[in-house]
Amino acid sequence: MDNVIPVELEHYSPRVEAVANFDSEDLQIWMDENNSSRRVDLDLLEQKRLLASLKRLEHKRRVERYFNRRVNPKNFTQGNLVLKWRLLVGSNLGVLKHEPN
Repeated sequence: MDNVIPVELEHYSPRVEAVANFDSEDLQIWMDENNSSRRVDLDLLEQKRLLASLKRLEHKRRVERYFNRRVNPKNFTQGNLVLKWRLLVGSNLGVLKHEPN
């Protein structure tokens, strides 16, 4: 079965019909309005990006503050015993164990 492309379309999209009904002066006015509204949209896009960046920074600050409230600071002095991660000797599996320092 062969694919057939129709020579003429019976129904055009509303956008094509709207442009087809313009005369040259109206088409130029429409294009100018479209270009100016596009520039406004681009300006608003830059503002939206800035607002999103500010929201991201605020969220980062809140997460940092939440984390810092729950951290218990530990002060180590010389002579304190601490646990240190060590790999088992002869093991290539990377199994860890706790050993005193």
